[in-house]
Amino acid sequence: MYPSPRHPNSGVFIERTVRELARRVALDVVSPVPWTPRPLGRLSARWGAYARQPATSRCHGVPVHHPRYVQPLGRWALAVSGLTMAAGARSTVARLVARTGADVIHVHQLLPDGLAGVLLGARFGCPVVCTLHGSDVTEAPNQAPFARAAARFVARRARAFVAASRNLVDALAAVAPDHAPAAVVPYGVDTDAFVPRDRAAVRRRLGIPADRPLVVYAGLLIARKGVDVLLDGFGRLAARRPDVELVVVGGSDERDDRRGALAARAARAGCRARVRFVGRRPHDEMPLWLAAGDVFAFPSRLEGSPNVVREAVACGTPCVVSALPGIAEVVGPEQGIVVPIDDAAALADALARALARRWDPATVRAPAAGWRWEDTAARTLAVLERARRDGA
Repeated sequence: MYPSPRHPNSGVFIERTVRELARRVALDVVSPVPWTPRPLGRLSARWGAYARQPATSRCHGVPVHHPRYVQPLGRWALAVSGLTMAAGARSTVARLVARTGADVIHVHQLLPDGLAGVLLGARFGCPVVCTLHGSDVTEAPNQAPFARAAARFVARRARAFVAASRNLVDALAAVAPDHAPAAVVPYGVDTDAFVPRDRAAVRRRLGIPADRPLVVYAGLLIARKGVDVLLDGFGRLAARRPDVELVVVGGSDERDDRRGALAARAARAGCRARVRFVGRRPHDEMPLWLAAGDVFAFPSRLEGSPNVVREAVACGTPCVVSALPGIAEVVGPEQGIVVPIDDAAALADALARALARRWDPATVRAPAAGWRWEDTAARTLAVLERARRDGA
């Protein structure tokens, strides 16, 4: 969940907050990497990339440390990973605390990183603030009894929480009603990069036909993102609109990437010839893809507060999204259409309506005026400072 030489797009929304915090306070990033047995590194591209990860790197001038930890497998892996991550990062954190006199540990995700964070915080006498991002609190605690117990442990041992949206605080309360105080701090958006653009010019630059209606999706190709529902819905739309196309941006070598199965699904839906999978793209290219679309579609089944929806809105691109709390609060009537989860027919109808409507990019973009990374960092820093004072 942090950019690295092996995966430069990972956790960019965390990195932007870190970048802004680094303008205000001294900090180091600890981003643990699974230890890789030599034979596994030769057999798997993913594990080979772990093996090649340097021990230290820098990201926008911020030092990043990559200690190794043993990543367990199986049903208990998520919570046990918190234990092994703490063990693997212990010597690195000890050196940083000794060198910097660290005041607070800021950890991202309830599990497994939150468990590692509170264990290290107890060991080195540092208060811990945990930021919640999505499935780490809405899904991870429900995977096994030990995971739920570990999540409760973190919820009660952290000094404070930061959540990207209110629904994540509600999810934390469902895990542990007596959780530590939580503040809602929405993500920011780079509103200098994510802006409305000349659609025809952007499409020429990306090699996309400029004269056809275009739906764009961007994100991981994993089950909970609902790309299967998108393809089923797009197949229905394509039967009515022979000119419409779909571009699917994204994927990952380190996650459950279902591109092959999704391409087969598009073929069964009768729309494979009009679906373009462009793979993972550099993050600084994403403003172009989001601005190129007539509509941005994001039919996810489970989310926290996905920043790609905010970025699409900032590009002035209307959105068709699923009715999840962290998404629907971003997409008002002037920003797009909200549809039921897992409803391909409703999605197809909404896409058709969105393509038929004339949207004003400036009106779509209007909420983005309040989405600034500087504000996200300032509000996060206020939580960190309170945790430091309370722990003194």
